[in-house]
Amino acid sequence: MSDNSLFPAPINVVSINPDDDLQRIYEVFRLTGMMIAKSISDDRLIELPLSPVFWDLILGKKMNIFDLERLDPNLFKVFADLQVLANRKRDIDKAVFFDQDHKQRQLNTLKTQSGARLEDLTLAFTLPGYDSIELKPNGKDEDVTLDNLQEYIDLVLHFLFHETVKIQIQAFKKGFNHIFPVDNLRPFAGNLELEDMICGTQRNEDEWANPAKLAEFITPAHGFHQTSPQFLYFVRFMSELAMEDRRKFLRFITGSPRLPNGGFGSLDPKITVVLKKPIIPAGASSLMSQEMMQAQHIDEILPSVMACQNYIKLPAYSSFEMLRDKFMKAINEGANNFTLS
Repeated sequence: MSDNSLFPAPINVVSINPDDDLQRIYEVFRLTGMMIAKSISDDRLIELPLSPVFWDLILGKKMNIFDLERLDPNLFKVFADLQVLANRKRDIDKAVFFDQDHKQRQLNTLKTQSGARLEDLTLAFTLPGYDSIELKPNGKDEDVTLDNLQEYIDLVLHFLFHETVKIQIQAFKKGFNHIFPVDNLRPFAGNLELEDMICGTQRNEDEWANPAKLAEFITPAHGFHQTSPQFLYFVRFMSELAMEDRRKFLRFITGSPRLPNGGFGSLDPKITVVLKKPIIPAGASSLMSQEMMQAQHIDEILPSVMACQNYIKLPAYSSFEMLRDKFMKAINEGANNFTLS
């Protein structure tokens, strides 16, 4: 999917092994439906951004060629062009003021927007991208022409939205309904609130881009206060993160790449930032004070977190640049590290 959401890969129900592969696919989607329903029921986020098109099919929406744009924009452009061609062919056929020879001459001039004749595209009655899935018996041996173009378009849409995904949809609904009726989600159909409910939100640019707004959602404690330089560095760092780095940052501090529905204000508990002091190695020089030794080591350590509590342990770095470099290293290289601290 162009938006990185998930849609079932089409399966060939004619050739697939019903006792092995088909059963495995059915179980995967049944358990997926059950898992998502359970996450909604328990108000837990789960990183599984299902396509809005998939949800529309789950909830029984009738699909048309314009829904193809949400599924595959490039394929939609091709089929929108083919549909224009089919419409022009239909209009020529219906014209009552032209004789058959004139109609045929007009049909011979029909081309796609790219200037290609339909015959030059060498299309057959198979699903685009899946030559093994025939749209009709012996479809791979039947060429697409102006006379059967509309049939081809209709069959492609039927197979994409129904025939090749009906098993997955049935299994998903069965698993989901085991927890609570999937029809309860109908009020959310067609909008992004459903995705927010399951995966969390990414549409809170006004919070991310405003350091003063961010500071309202973060509690400095145990060594930091609202005017501490390092706390202000941290808030500035958050406000300057790019979209993908925001996801990494959130995964690092909360365990999820998205915020709950409602943004930072819905985090429970709130983000807390506390001072992290370096551990002085045993046997360090006794001639140097504890504070001086800590100051020497402060820029050498990385921030750490208690993700279950949204609790950040932040060293008192000497500069904003040092904080940014250490935090970026932590979220890129230490995201999968788990230690006791």
